[in-house]
Amino acid sequence: MTFEDLLEELVGDVFREHDESLPKIEREAGGSALVRGEVPIREVNRELGLALDESESTSTIAGLCAKLGGGIPNRNARLAANDGTVLLVLEASQRAVRRVRVIPALVASALNKVDRNDDNGRS
Repeated sequence: MTFEDLLEELVGDVFREHDESLPKIEREAGGSALVRGEVPIREVNRELGLALDESESTSTIAGLCAKLGGGIPNRNARLAANDGTVLLVLEASQRAVRRVRVIPALVASALNKVDRNDDNGRS
């Protein structure tokens, strides 16, 4: 636990200067994207051509991660969304999900095939 985590427990979210310098959605070469937690699901769906569930109670990627994880998920948690998209939590505190790798269903499926082929080749 860092000093910042402890401070957030006492007073709530702490503004991080480097958070503002990160792009909201950053596409990666393999087809996935890095997304800040506060980005609206609608914006992610539009930008990445996805169909992630959005509701009145869940409007951001961080909120969707919390809903799928049954609470704030730990760092490195892999969550499966309704449309087959995989959400990999990259940065999280006890109070918030800050950064997520969004892996669209087609990319996740291709990665799983590669993993299975690698496992079969090692036998």
